[in-house]
Amino acid sequence: MFSGSGSVAAGRTVPTSERSRWAISCAVGAALAIGFGLFAMAQAPQVPYADAWRFLVRFLSLPFPRSVLDSENGHLALLPHLVRWAELHVFAANQLVQTAVGMLLAASTLALAMWRLRLQALEPAHYWAMSLLLALGLFWLGNFRVLTHSSETVHAYAVTLCLFAGLALASRGGVGASAGAGFCALCASLCFGSGLAAFPALLLAMALRRARWIDYLPIVVLMTGTLALMLGLRAGGGDSAMQPLDVLGRGEALLRWLGGPALFASWPLWDPQIAAQVPNSQLRAVLEPVAAAYEQQAGQVMVARWPHLAWGLLGALGFACALLRSWRQPRPAAVMGTALAAFALCVGAMIVLVRAEYFAMHPDQLLAPRYVAWSSLFWAGLGLVLLDALRPVRAAQLACAVFALSLPSQLWMYQLAGKQKQVAERAAVAAAVGVVEPALPLGETVPEELAQALPLLQAAEAAMFAWPETQWLDRAPEPAQVSFLAPTSLQVRAVDNRLGAAGRRVEFELAGVPAARLLLIDPDGRVRGLARREAGERWLGWMRADGPNVEVRVAVLQEG
Repeated sequence: MFSGSGSVAAGRTVPTSERSRWAISCAVGAALAIGFGLFAMAQAPQVPYADAWRFLVRFLSLPFPRSVLDSENGHLALLPHLVRWAELHVFAANQLVQTAVGMLLAASTLALAMWRLRLQALEPAHYWAMSLLLALGLFWLGNFRVLTHSSETVHAYAVTLCLFAGLALASRGGVGASAGAGFCALCASLCFGSGLAAFPALLLAMALRRARWIDYLPIVVLMTGTLALMLGLRAGGGDSAMQPLDVLGRGEALLRWLGGPALFASWPLWDPQIAAQVPNSQLRAVLEPVAAAYEQQAGQVMVARWPHLAWGLLGALGFACALLRSWRQPRPAAVMGTALAAFALCVGAMIVLVRAEYFAMHPDQLLAPRYVAWSSLFWAGLGLVLLDALRPVRAAQLACAVFALSLPSQLWMYQLAGKQKQVAERAAVAAAVGVVEPALPLGETVPEELAQALPLLQAAEAAMFAWPETQWLDRAPEPAQVSFLAPTSLQVRAVDNRLGAAGRRVEFELAGVPAARLLLIDPDGRVRGLARREAGERWLGWMRADGPNVEVRVAVLQEG
């Protein structure tokens, strides 16, 4: 296949210089994909969001270690809960610790996978092509719901790190290595429910490598014990009622679930609202009628059957081909890719089975962005098998093409992540003041969980209640402690409040203020609310009490 000066592909000799150029291109693409992902992770909101409110309630209302050991919706999250608990009690739930740990776990996952590929003595073009595809599987911004949510990163990338560590150990052979691999799968299961899928992925990898029967024993024993524990937890949580199994319906749901990454990578083609936000006017003029025609024929994209089902069928066919190839030629990269795809497939199967009733009530949630981090790994795994079957230059060309096609989606998914951050930060400011108007979008935050967390966080002076500005609510600062500002376009109006008495919504414009939050002060000199910076010079805030709509003063808290 290879000669001293080049490789043979498509009937010609590929010069070493061309292979080097493609290897460098893939390496640059991998670096960019990693950079995009880590940058997005660093932009995660530094306030609780969605499930994080519920986690904080349990940590502040239950004694340690019960607060980290109790099951969560029928599964354990021991290792992530330890990080969250420590962050709450040492760093006042600032979310930065979870963000940093999540970034470290994600980077370590990719580093471990790349190290395993490096041991296979692949040509540079082949190695970097596979590394680029793995980087996209982990760091593509279609995974924004996990990448840019600190609480999600801790459990998701702890699971992926345990998975790749288990695959690395399983590849060594022997009972000891198998026991180590099984322990990694156990750790994955203790991080999140999806970690259970690491067990069948490891067993498949061992089967493809023709492991001895004795080598399976430690993993099977650990898997059996873990399954028994999880089933017991679900039964103890009162969620043990067996529902009739709709095999065809669940199978179709799984196939549609697999199509999630393709949907978000081509989103403007299917959703008129997304197409309308494309910045290029000429491209927007093409996409808008296409998306409108699709929606008219197929319905809203999140609940439509097609083309999601076609993508899923393509994925199922690809997985069957990957299994066949890896069985016939169990090359390490192909085995890794097939096991990775099997892991994601098992995660999807668990999701569509366990959450069947939920999806029946909320069919649009099957393709929710929070699941894309798992389905992306399915396609990354299949991609590894495909690249392994290609010659190095062809593999590098394909990987670069996939990267190029992913670039537009990086933009609109990053914009979606920015909107999620805005929702989280607005809700946090409003909650800190104690005025959450019904019209305020909360995203995936459950209002009841938010309301339950607030008094506990206030007593602990954690999260928003650790901000210096929040300490001044209902107090009158001395003139030397604040600097009064002169906002323009000031608007104050009364609003209803989810949390109790009515409050006020305050909007104004103000330039040249570096602070992230400002104080809103009534004529009596007391701080009644907070405002946060919106886009550009716009500010938005809330105030306690349905007071006068004039004479609201805006001030910035002086340092020290």
